[in-house]
Amino acid sequence: MSDELKKFITENGLQGGTIIGFSQHEAPSLMEDKMDNYKQDILDALHGETVEAIVIGAWEQSAYSLRNNGWNDRSGRNPEAIKEITGKVITWEEAEKWLDYMYDGGYGGEDCHPVTIWTATRVLFCGLYDGSTWVTSVPRHPIEHNPEFVGGG
Repeated sequence: MSDELKKFITENGLQGGTIIGFSQHEAPSLMEDKMDNYKQDILDALHGETVEAIVIGAWEQSAYSLRNNGWNDRSGRNPEAIKEITGKVITWEEAEKWLDYMYDGGYGGEDCHPVTIWTATRVLFCGLYDGSTWVTSVPRHPIEHNPEFVGGG
C-alpha cells in the first residue's frame, strides 16, 4: 500500500478492511500511474531474506503478450526466451534479469509477471485489486498469525 494511500486512510478515519471509494478529483495522487521497478519491489518485500526458489508466470493480460501467445518479456529481451523458464522452478540469479523492469502498479490492467517466491520463512506472490499490483506474502509453514485478505472483491 502506498504511503499516500495510508495517509488518506488515516486522515479520513478509515479502518483496515474498510471499502473506500473516491474520485480522481478527491484523491488525484492516488489515481496516477505508479511506476516502480518490479525487481526492487520484490527485494523490498523479501525484507532481507534469501530467495530459495522462484517461478515466473506468463503475463497474460497485456495486448503485447496476447500478440505473443500469452508471453511477454518486459526486460527488453527476446519474448521467446522467457517461455523457456516460465512456470519452472528457477533460482533468483536466473530470474532477476527477467524481473528488472519498470511497471505500473497502480489501478488498471496488470503490468507485471505473476510470481511465486519461496524463502526459508515466507511464500511471496502478487496481490491484485482492480489492476493495482503489489508483492505480498504468507508464512511458509504453519505458525500463529493474523490472516488477511489479499486483493479485493
